[in-house]
Amino acid sequence: MNKKQLKIIACLCMFYDHLDRILPIQLLLAPLWDWLYEMGQEALIDQLFRLLNYIGRLAAPIFLFCIVDGFFHTHDKKRYIQRVAITALLAQVPYILFNMAEMHTYGAAALISEIDLNILFTLSLGLIAIWLTDTLLQRRQYLLAIISIITACLLATGLHMEGKYGYILILFAFYFLKDQKRWLQALLFIPIVILSRYRLFMLLFTETDARMVPTVMLNIFGNYLGLLIPICFYNGQKGSISKTMQLGMYAFYPLHLLVLGMIGLLR
Repeated sequence: MNKKQLKIIACLCMFYDHLDRILPIQLLLAPLWDWLYEMGQEALIDQLFRLLNYIGRLAAPIFLFCIVDGFFHTHDKKRYIQRVAITALLAQVPYILFNMAEMHTYGAAALISEIDLNILFTLSLGLIAIWLTDTLLQRRQYLLAIISIITACLLATGLHMEGKYGYILILFAFYFLKDQKRWLQALLFIPIVILSRYRLFMLLFTETDARMVPTVMLNIFGNYLGLLIPICFYNGQKGSISKTMQLGMYAFYPLHLLVLGMIGLLR
């Protein structure tokens, strides 16, 4: 599977996840649920609904992989980071509208001050931190490199960027494990994913409501499944990506958020 295919899969999974948050899939597939219910397959309905939720969780890990892979292959790291950062700025208003629309869908009030910075801010910060760390490691300034990683985690969390420190950790994991064997990457990412979702993971031991367990597993195991896709199937090839397609992929993020946000607010 080449990088172009990975990006398309990530975009489709992301779109499905965002569409489900504005137009819930259980409503769109209501005829199917009704048919299964009439067939006495209530348990199957619940299982299918949970499996469909995993689709959306595959997107972010694949994007995290692609952004780090892009760092290693770009000829101009500065322009690469600038493209991601500019898209982050352009996407923030659509991202706010989308989150407000999601709250509107479920009848909840949305405060702009409570909405995080979108994931592209996290990716921009991660790229800057990786570039700095890479430079420091080449100079054997190991302590400063560690400080740069910690600082990026603190900034992502303190500035309320999507994914916060967890996504920064995963970005750095892809950076450090790039040349390791696939089976070793898959093994080492288990504790990394748990650490990136530490607070959520601890709910498995502290939450008394058993209904929370599927949600916790969805957001931990779902992310891990997303990481396994590039780890296991990426062939190292870029694929034929034209300039138009490259720009389209950058534009897709803010545009689909804007469209879904407007649909959600006008419902």
